[in-house]
Amino acid sequence: MNSICSNNFQAQFKKAVAISKQQSSVLITGFLTLSILSPILPITASLAEQKNQVQVLPTQNSNTSKVQIVNLNDVVSTLVGILKDKNIEARVNAIRALGGMGNQAQTAVPDLVIALKDKKPRVRYSAAIALANIGSEFKGAQFKTTLPFIIAALNHESQLLRSDAASALTNIGHKFKQKASKLSKSDLEQIITNFDKALEALEKFQSNFSRTTIQSVRSSRDALQQERNRR
Repeated sequence: MNSICSNNFQAQFKKAVAISKQQSSVLITGFLTLSILSPILPITASLAEQKNQVQVLPTQNSNTSKVQIVNLNDVVSTLVGILKDKNIEARVNAIRALGGMGNQAQTAVPDLVIALKDKKPRVRYSAAIALANIGSEFKGAQFKTTLPFIIAALNHESQLLRSDAASALTNIGHKFKQKASKLSKSDLEQIITNFDKALEALEKFQSNFSRTTIQSVRSSRDALQQERNRR
């Protein structure tokens, strides 16, 4: 059973739904409804992939000792609904929560693409980062679309956003390294160019990032260059 809910996911989900003004709730198996407008049950959730469900385990601070089951689609739908909220903090936290779910939030991709056009830069940057973390089939053209937002986020005043952007670049790098041999030469050229731009930004603001992060992104770029030169 793969974990989809780290402490960060739990925090972002709780923030998003607590801030949101929407009257929605998450249905839990066993005739129990958890209102997302009231103080939210502290949870650790894991995905049962075969059933497309989230297993909710009570923590020490919860008011129940029972293990509950929530449909994964309900979680994603709740967060997607919050993307339309007027409160920017609600939108940003919902986006970060979706990004933290990785490819389990694939159905949210069209809504996150729309969020790239949000009037608020933080929302646009967060959406680009989430797309990078979710996309299992992240291709050169998609990277080119989201990269300017991710690079801009590397110099944002929010340390959290800068960290998210750097992590997204690291994740993208790993994905491309794994499938480098399957990429066309034109895709490789485009992706390498994009990584060059990303590395330039990371090195320009290197005081904001760990050496390990920069080395990881550079290693991915170098591996792609080797694959291109091999052909």
